[in-house]
Amino acid sequence: MHSDVKNKAIRITVGIPTYEAGDSLVTALESLYHQTYFDHIERVMVVVDGNTIPGRILHKIHNPKLAVVYASQRKGQPSRINDIFNDAHTDLVILTNDDVVLSNDAIEHIVRNFRKTSADLLSCSVTPLPEKTLLERILKVGYEINRSIYLSWNNADNYLSCNGRLLVLSKRFYKTVTVPEKVWNNDAFLYLFAKVHNFSYAHEENAIASYRMPTRLGEHIKQSSKFKQSLEENNNYFRSNIATFYTIPPLLFFRSVFVSLLSKPVLTSFYIMVSLITAFSLVPLNSAFGYWETDSSTKKI
Repeated sequence: MHSDVKNKAIRITVGIPTYEAGDSLVTALESLYHQTYFDHIERVMVVVDGNTIPGRILHKIHNPKLAVVYASQRKGQPSRINDIFNDAHTDLVILTNDDVVLSNDAIEHIVRNFRKTSADLLSCSVTPLPEKTLLERILKVGYEINRSIYLSWNNADNYLSCNGRLLVLSKRFYKTVTVPEKVWNNDAFLYLFAKVHNFSYAHEENAIASYRMPTRLGEHIKQSSKFKQSLEENNNYFRSNIATFYTIPPLLFFRSVFVSLLSKPVLTSFYIMVSLITAFSLVPLNSAFGYWETDSSTKKI
C-alpha cells in the first residue's frame, strides 16, 4: 500500500522518448511548460533514441527543468522508456510523446486523481486534434467507437483506455517493471503487467493529450497493425492467460457501432470499409527491431 499522499508534495518526472525530435517536440514541450501544476514537475527528460536534436530546436525548448539525454544507439521506444524508469526517483513518472498537445490542466488533474486513488498506473484521455482531411474524419469515427467502449467497459479499467501518449506510473510500479526491448505495443504491456501483478489502475478522463491522426492510409495501417497484433505479441511476455483482458463484451461493441451508424451513417460505413482494408493489410511485426520509421503526417501538430 502507498503511504498517505493526500497532503504530501507530489514530485513528478515527465519522460518523453523521441527519435525525430523536430518541430512537434517544441509544441509538445510548450504545452507542458504552460501547465497549471508545472511546479509539481521536478524534471522533464527528453531521451533521444540514437539521433541528435538540431540547434534551432534546442534553442526553442530550453527550460531549467529540461534534461536532454542522448542514447548512442537507436533501439526503439521501449529501451528509452526503460532509461527514463532507471533514471527517475520521483513519486510519479509521466510518459508522453513528442507529438501531442497537453491540456493546460492535465498535470493538475493527474495529481488530483493520484491523491484520491494512489493508482500505480493511471491512464488519461487521448483525443484527436481537429480533422483536416477526409481520412481523419473517417478515423475519428473509430476513435469515438473505441472511446464509447472503454468508458463503459469495467469502469474504464481496460487495455483500450491505456494509451501510451499519456500514462502515469507510481514509483512502486516504474521501479518494478521493465518494458521488453522488442515489444511494439508497450502501453498494452504496461497495462497487462499491472493487472497480472496486482498493481492498481485508474483512469483520468479530464487529463487530455491531443494528437494528429494519420492523413495517409499507409500510416494508419502501420499503426493499426501494432494494436491488432497486440495479444499475439504480448503472449510472449506473460505466463498467465491474458486473452481475457482483450475480450471486449460483444454487446458493448455492437451497441457502440450501432450508435455510430445512427449518428454518422456515411462516415461509419467508410470507417468499416477502412477497417476491413486494414485487417487484410496488416504489417508483420519485425521482432528484430523495436522501432519502425517515423510517421510524418502525425507529427504535424
